[in-house]
Amino acid sequence: LSTPTLSFALRAPTAKKMAQRLSQALTAPAPPEPEAHAPREITGIGSAYDTARQLVADLRLWAKGEVAWTEIPHSLLLFGLPGTGKSHLARAMGRSAAVNCVETSCAEWQSAGHLGNLLLAMRSSFDEARKNAPCILFLDEIDAIGSRDSGDTHGSRYGSQVIAGLLEQMDRIGLEEGLMVVGACNHPQHIDPAILRAGRFDIKIEMPLPNMLMLQHLLAERLQDTFPEE
Repeated sequence: LSTPTLSFALRAPTAKKMAQRLSQALTAPAPPEPEAHAPREITGIGSAYDTARQLVADLRLWAKGEVAWTEIPHSLLLFGLPGTGKSHLARAMGRSAAVNCVETSCAEWQSAGHLGNLLLAMRSSFDEARKNAPCILFLDEIDAIGSRDSGDTHGSRYGSQVIAGLLEQMDRIGLEEGLMVVGACNHPQHIDPAILRAGRFDIKIEMPLPNMLMLQHLLAERLQDTFPEE
């Protein structure tokens, strides 16, 4: 059995469920030979990269029919300082999973015009992801959506309607299979708590500034044989 398959089985809530997952995997048909253009793997070290790799592995298992959609997480929020690679990792997830990837942002929705146009642009992004399932929907700069608890009364009705529109779309997409939502932001504390609850964003993980080990890995990956390892 592959490492992702074993990992998924070992995350079962009970020993009986784990045995069922292992049995199901062992009786599944053998996977086809890898294609000439195999999906690229996610590189990088750290908990955010490990989580992204696991979600991609889960998505692949679902695509093969080895697990039910209800057994895997459907969403991930990456947060941290600017320049830590959140957007890069979200896009890499789409490439690595070999599925479609729809990318948008709150700024892109707002550029469409007044409130009605914004909500229409938001709905269009989610509809595009549905049409391209299996798909990763990447929502960049999601903290721009704001929070109803911010205490800012200027334009509060406008902001509340935008948040309500996003909640509606997140709830709708949560009922459909093959759609994984990945969000990225700098300030998760500025996001409405209703958006962050489980079922809308299942996993929330910080991408910190790189430490020495991360930098060494990044340089070795990019420079390869240009310089000696030491």
